[in-house]
Formats: sequence, C-alpha cells, structure tokens
Amino acid sequence: MAIRRKVIDTVVDVFKRHGAVELDTPVFELKDVLTGKYGEDSKLIYDLEDQGGEKCSLRYDLTVPFARFMANNTNIQKIKRFHIGKVYRRDQPAISKGRYREFYQCDFDIAGKYD
Repeated sequence: MAIRRKVIDTVVDVFKRHGAVELDTPVFELKDVLTGKYGEDSKLIYDLEDQGGEKCSLRYDLTVPFARFMANNTNIQKIKRFHIGKVYRRDQPAISKGRYREFYQCDFDIAGKYD
C-alpha cells in the first residue's frame, strides 16, 4: 500500500504541475449509457439493478463518465483533468491470467483548445 500511495502521489504531482485539476466521477453509470460504447468488451461490464428496477453498471473505465460530465456541463470551454480511481471488469481471472476484476486506472484528459 505504501508503494502504491507513493506512486499515486508522484503521478498526481506531475498532473498538477501541468495544470490539471482532479475530477472524480460516479462509480455507477446507467447501463444504457455504457451499452454499445465498448463493442466486444461490453460483455465485461458488470450489470446491476437498483431497488427501483433501474439497470445500472459499475464503471468500466474513467473516460465515458468524463465524457458524460462534459456533455452535461457545456459551460466548461476547456479543462485539464485527472482521475485515479477503481474500475471494474466482469472478467474471469482464471481464464485471463494476470487480469483483475477490480483495479486502478489513471486518466489525464484535455478537453477544449489550449495554446
């Protein structure tokens, strides 16, 4: 854990030096938002249902939630953002040796025009 924390702290420091802000996005997404976005990999998305019967999924990556954030916040003209968080894949580790169902992903995204 100490090594992971040191690596994350170092990466965050680099991102901040390049003008990025941290932007966290939800772990849960509506299933309809994710369906069709990943092609063959869509079968690796965890499907859930909330108490009201709405179909939800655990985030598969950090990119689609950020794209949804940008679509819902059209007043943001440009942003450098980073996010380090857990993502989830409905994989079978015994079949896909070395892959995990829950793991950290790190994104650095630039949206808009920078000079």
